[in-house]
Amino acid sequence: MYLIIVGAGAIARCLTSVAVSKNHRVAVIEKNRTLAQNLLSKFDVKVFEADIGEDGILKFEMPTTYKNTTAEVVVVLNPLPEIEATTQGYPVDFFEQIDSIDADDVVARPSQGYLDERDAIE
Repeated sequence: MYLIIVGAGAIARCLTSVAVSKNHRVAVIEKNRTLAQNLLSKFDVKVFEADIGEDGILKFEMPTTYKNTTAEVVVVLNPLPEIEATTQGYPVDFFEQIDSIDADDVVARPSQGYLDERDAIE
């Protein structure tokens, strides 16, 4: 099956992962170049840049290699706020905004127990 997924948000990434794992061909339509590149780096998919215009119509052009092709179109509509993203897809200043571990905090790792037999390294 050939799937066309609109957007590269969390739901679309999950759907892409499942589809690719089941050997389906996937194309993703995403206007944010950073999110598109992030998806391309993780999955063997085609990514097209497109957007829903002010008229509410999604417009994009497919390469001519797909002419006369039957495709199932899946649209995941989950409007997202506009954010500036890093090359990894995280919002700019994401890690600075997280209230987690300060540089002075001690990170303790609990005992992991013992492994009786280790796997051979090949």
